[in-house]
Amino acid sequence: MKNYKLRLAWIIPLIFLLIFNISIIIFTVLNWDGLGSSNITFLLFSILLFVVILFGFYRIRKWIKSGLI
Repeated sequence: MKNYKLRLAWIIPLIFLLIFNISIIIFTVLNWDGLGSSNITFLLFSILLFVVILFGFYRIRKWIKSGLI
């Protein structure tokens, strides 16, 4: 297990982003009628954030497998 602190420094922010994304989805679903036309904005932001999170986890996994962190 090489450089444990660096792994945590990359993984912990991604976990917080994932929690933030889930909270945006829950907020959007619970307030669907009250948000009006901004529903699409929240959903597009949520999808974009999810893609960024997936890319981050993929990049970290690739770094760990190659031995960089």
